[in-house]
Formats: sequence, C-alpha cells, structure tokens
Amino acid sequence: MNREQADALYDQLHAYAKTNGVCIRMNRVIAGSAPFEFTFEIIVKNPRRMPDQDTLCRLIYNFATACNIDMRNCLISARHLEKSDNEWWEPV
Repeated sequence: MNREQADALYDQLHAYAKTNGVCIRMNRVIAGSAPFEFTFEIIVKNPRRMPDQDTLCRLIYNFATACNIDMRNCLISARHLEKSDNEWWEPV
C-alpha cells in the first residue's frame, strides 16, 4: 500500500478510538528483548464502555499491514486508564 492508503487507515483508526474514548500507543520493541517487534497498547478510559474489540483489532491490523508490519510479530494488549497515564493521555 502507499502512504495515502496508510494515512487513510490511520485516520479511520484514530476516529474510531477517539469516538470510543480509547488511546492507542504503538511501540517498537528493542530487537532481542522480546519475541515480538511491535506492541499496540489499547488504553480504555471508561471500563464500562469498552469498544468492540473485533473492530478495534481489525483497524489496528489494517493500519499495521498498510505500514508493512508483520502482525505475526506483534502484541496487542488492553488495559484501563490509570492515574499515572494522565500526563500523556489524549484520546487519539
């Protein structure tokens, strides 16, 4: 995929996350420190309002694939917002 397609998929992911009160952090893992290359951490602001996980994972998968990230080497995790997150929290 080209850059415009990846940007469009990012915009879809961003809009879905923002609408559902979710922040997504993507991190590249230091080589050799873990059995995966990237992590996608889903942080949910309101635990009673967890977004549809299938949709969220599909959007992450589509975006990662557009960026040539092999999802077999990725970890997707989810957790609730903690007080220590407030320093960087911005619903994407």
